[in-house]
Amino acid sequence: MLERRKFIKAYLNVFVPNVVSNLISEYDYNFSGKCEFTMRGLLKSVWCCSEISKSNCERIIIGSYDTTLKILNTNNWKCESTFVGHSEPITCCSVLSNNQMVSASFDGTLKIWDVQSGKCELTLVCSHKRSVNYCLVLPDERIVSCSDDTYLKIWNIHTDRQNKCELTLKGHLAYISCCSRLYDGKLVSASGDGTLKIWNIQTDEPFVECELTLRGHSGSIMCCSVLPDGRVVSASIDKTLKIWNVQTEKCELTIHNQSGSRWTFLSVFPDNRIIAGSSDGTLKTFNAQTGNCELTLEGHSESEWIRLCYVLSDGRVVSASDDKTLKIWS
Repeated sequence: MLERRKFIKAYLNVFVPNVVSNLISEYDYNFSGKCEFTMRGLLKSVWCCSEISKSNCERIIIGSYDTTLKILNTNNWKCESTFVGHSEPITCCSVLSNNQMVSASFDGTLKIWDVQSGKCELTLVCSHKRSVNYCLVLPDERIVSCSDDTYLKIWNIHTDRQNKCELTLKGHLAYISCCSRLYDGKLVSASGDGTLKIWNIQTDEPFVECELTLRGHSGSIMCCSVLPDGRVVSASIDKTLKIWNVQTEKCELTIHNQSGSRWTFLSVFPDNRIIAGSSDGTLKTFNAQTGNCELTLEGHSESEWIRLCYVLSDGRVVSASDDKTLKIWS
């Protein structure tokens, strides 16, 4: 339902600019920035997180630099199970239907897991030549992988060709760090070449070139996401966040990190606010209309990069840092 509401808001905003954006900006998600729990004793940094069910955020999956995935109970933050199978650090994880999830790794593979048993059911030995940095599950359950080899690839695990790439997207000049789905079904990708690219993946062709490139960052883009109002936000090591209107192909807002640190990760709230982590160990929330900083979250060790900030469906935030802790904020 949340995805449906977000789509309607983005669609209406094309015809009544700013009206929908202002309405959802006024919706109070009651996020105070208080740290309610810290998980210590992790062997390595946590790099990714996903909810097992968007309708019930009682269990989450985290992926770590120690090559394992873990299921945590969010009521007591105890580890319920550990999945072992990747040979190098895990960069991303996402939930599929039928009690399955997918993980991506520096080992160059995607793995499909049974959430209940912890068994790896399928390994996609990707045709990527380097590490897989990110994976995204599309509504039709195809999987998008982003790699250091500068390509995005799309996989369908529900066909006889389940270990074959259906579509390759080429155009970036450096590693691809992240991708996200726009409300019209297109993809946006972020890269170390400092650009965002828009891709139309509704095609039968095996290779696709981008239809739009957004330029403006002066350094590598570490992360991107789609706001509820349909705009795209990007975080870069050039110490800026940028908000883009894909329809006008323009950057509408640039947010500078006043601490002088690099932005390393971002996520968005359903009320159109942004939360971003930086290389100084802090997280900050911003109003996406004005760019004003609303909260600064301190608690991770200084000068340790934030590797993760993930907004749960109940409004809490999961963050992780190179200080080998995981924190929950409410």
